[in-house]
Amino acid sequence: METGTFESAYIGINGYDLAAVASSLDKEFNTKKGVYVNEIFSGSGAANAGLQPGDVIVAVDGHDVDGMSSLKKQLINYRPGDTIAVTVERNKEEITVDVVLGSASQMTETIPQEQNEQDQNNENDPFSEGQNENNGQMPQQPEDGSNGFGYGPGGLGDLFNNFFGN
Repeated sequence: METGTFESAYIGINGYDLAAVASSLDKEFNTKKGVYVNEIFSGSGAANAGLQPGDVIVAVDGHDVDGMSSLKKQLINYRPGDTIAVTVERNKEEITVDVVLGSASQMTETIPQEQNEQDQNNENDPFSEGQNENNGQMPQQPEDGSNGFGYGPGGLGDLFNNFFGN
């Protein structure tokens, strides 16, 4: 903290606790816990590593992820630029990919769900080029002023600075 501020590390997703949304999804999962990936931010570590909407994050660096709060607690130990091993369930199989964490300022555009579904319907390698295109669409910002990561407009950094002071 040389600058006196805290910069959160982000994986580059919007997600939900799998346990909370599994019954409303038209998919079956081997796991009962984890983070269901709803959106991927274009150019993020998650996008560059090949994570896809519909993946379920089940572990980070070998530590189980039960839901969003568990993922956030684990990410607090890292800084932008750090690399983590993320294990996801995809199509009832677990895969592990290395993700380079980014900062909140890098999280601006998401990959549309429709584009990803088209890519999944093709028999292409899930890590092939073209999957990270965002077609110029911007993510929908929640009406409550939060940033989609579960924190207010300034993110976890503002929460930290407000709690501990600047």
